[in-house]
Amino acid sequence: MKAGDKLIYTVQTAEKGICWVKAKFRGRPAHGSVPGLGDNALVKMAKGVSRLSTSMPPFRAIPVVRDFITRMLEGMGRPSLADMILTPGLSDSALDLLARENKVLAETFRAMLHDTVTVTMAEGGYKENVVPDYCEAVFDCRILPGSSSEKVISWIRERLGEDVELEILKDQAPSDSPADTPLFKTISEALSKLAPGAEVTPLLSTGGTDSR
Repeated sequence: MKAGDKLIYTVQTAEKGICWVKAKFRGRPAHGSVPGLGDNALVKMAKGVSRLSTSMPPFRAIPVVRDFITRMLEGMGRPSLADMILTPGLSDSALDLLARENKVLAETFRAMLHDTVTVTMAEGGYKENVVPDYCEAVFDCRILPGSSSEKVISWIRERLGEDVELEILKDQAPSDSPADTPLFKTISEALSKLAPGAEVTPLLSTGGTDSR
């Protein structure tokens, strides 16, 4: 990839884990013409999804991500912006600033610096005139190396409350391999011959691959 005038080749050495979680919201049915007699599970779900969608799990800059962001922004002539992005408390504002210029890069960095929780499916209600007493939503959680599904589920629980049932649909651990290996050295040497002046850097994949 290009970083300013510099060509940077990435070699994936780490990837996020996957945890898919179903949240089940329960209420009390009533006729839609007298909604106050019910407890609308759909409204509960909407509020819960909103709470999860307007915040993120804590900032964490693992070494492979710190190195990647630094190299990319140094190549773009923006080392001070890299320092801000990698500083807790300044990171989100700095990423918002970068997003005005390059939203893809900014949001990729943001996903590399946090566990993420994304609502991807929702279902509820069964009749047009009935207050729903049950709704469910599915969250796609991506877990940084060094974190865990348990930590992210605890973060979700804090925002949804104890009366919401959580079911884990899929759970695969993150992975992080060292770059100080004969294989990585060989790749770097080969690329230096094929593309003189290019850099080679380890990369964290925010998605899942067969690397795990």
